[in-house]
Amino acid sequence: MRVLAEAEATSAQVPTESRLTRKARADVAVDQLRERMRTQNETGSCRQLLESHGADVLVIPERGLIWCPNAKVGTTSMMNVLPRLIDPYAQPYAQGLLERRKITAPLDILRAHLKPADKYRVLFASDMEAAAREALCTSGRALTFTAVRNPWERLVSAYLGKVADGSDEANGVNTSIIRRFLGMPVGKPVPFHKFLEFVSKQPDRQINVHFMPQSFRCGVGTSHYLIQSRIETSFEGDVKLMLRALGESEDLFKEKHISSTEKCAQSELCTANLEAQIGPKATWEGDGTAEIARKLYKAGHDLPEIVRQRYADDTNLLGYSWPGHDSVAP
Repeated sequence: MRVLAEAEATSAQVPTESRLTRKARADVAVDQLRERMRTQNETGSCRQLLESHGADVLVIPERGLIWCPNAKVGTTSMMNVLPRLIDPYAQPYAQGLLERRKITAPLDILRAHLKPADKYRVLFASDMEAAAREALCTSGRALTFTAVRNPWERLVSAYLGKVADGSDEANGVNTSIIRRFLGMPVGKPVPFHKFLEFVSKQPDRQINVHFMPQSFRCGVGTSHYLIQSRIETSFEGDVKLMLRALGESEDLFKEKHISSTEKCAQSELCTANLEAQIGPKATWEGDGTAEIARKLYKAGHDLPEIVRQRYADDTNLLGYSWPGHDSVAP
């Protein structure tokens, strides 16, 4: 998947003849994926996924698509694509709706962009009859998809977007629960190292979905998925491959990204909290999440090690390490 994505990224800089080569390679990748979809091994993996993670996995049965959304891992972009797999004229993704946090659950967001008659054409796997799940997995057209992210950076993204500004439950995270657990005064900003202390002591089943291990939430790293995309290196190419395999144009993919750093910089509370930890806003305002992460983890308290231990399955199963994305974790 990564090779395909890198080839696509390069294609914009090469002559038309090479673009034809790119299309030929893309067609081969689609044929290979469709062939895998029909194998017995993938049928078994589909069954296992729907049985073990049915309450988290979203399904569009008529399209054969099975997607597990890991929070803070490309969900905004996917929310822009999926409604139009059901209705080509579905409402454009209303990022403002998510920004205002009127709704936060992926299924509710998807349904909010569909006509009333179409809302139940997407559902949790656990809401399907057993016979319907079996029919989908044995149909040869089931396509299982998820995306993963470096746990260290993912946690910083969640912190910037959900915790650092003292957000309440309407933001998807109730920071008063964090403060109460840590014995902090009401309204006091939660510094990053205290946030990690909170996260490190929460059991997988009870932790907020934005901090939940990807391996627990979606069973990543266990061969359940035909496409297990890496947000850092292959996400765009993998989504386009998914679309082509479903018989759709890759042009449906329009990357949408809510920058956690930009969002923080627009909040006085978040800005003040971050300035107290890594310095004046002018020194980090233009940084991406990866650079903010490096600065926060340098603050001491053995912070990278806390994350490595708390998310051991994510780091070991997915091969992530800190710093860096792709080397095998120690």
